[in-house]
Amino acid sequence: KMDSFNEILLRLGACNNATITNNATNATTNATTPKECAKVRTEAVERSKEAALKAADRILNHLEKLKQKLESSQNIPQDELDDRLAEIDALITEVEKIKQKIQAATTKKEINKYLKDLKQLVAKVRRASEYHSQGLLRSEIWGVLQRIEVMDKKLQCALDGFKANGTNTAALDEKLAQLNATMTQAKDTLKTAK
Repeated sequence: KMDSFNEILLRLGACNNATITNNATNATTNATTPKECAKVRTEAVERSKEAALKAADRILNHLEKLKQKLESSQNIPQDELDDRLAEIDALITEVEKIKQKIQAATTKKEINKYLKDLKQLVAKVRRASEYHSQGLLRSEIWGVLQRIEVMDKKLQCALDGFKANGTNTAALDEKLAQLNATMTQAKDTLKTAK
């Protein structure tokens, strides 16, 4: 596809050079007749549209995957999840609007304008993607910390049962205290990171 696109660019360049030469000498060559050049320009616009539409489709695909990851996470609170999904839906809507404009474009100037808009949107999507990916990672870590808290409570109950039976649990109490200290440090670090 790239080779055929480059071939179109070469033919378009030949038409542009021929136009400059033809204006100076009032002569035309068979390879660059006005009719042939018009065909080449139309084909170049169509190929540009195809490339732009594929880029928009890749962006939409990326946003859909990000949305699926967020929806599958069990550690993100529902209100935060709803906000994140709304942001992604807004980006999807923006991409689809630009995609419709590209499909309706008929000139090189229009396509270049919409490609510029798409490029700005890509930067916006990149920032949003990074933000949501980091939020997803934080929520996963928070989920692990909460599961460890549940495990800590279960261990504490088991140790209380051993103590009631007269078993010496000093070594286990020390390990549990270390776990609790590490958990507290991890929570503080996560809050600072957020």
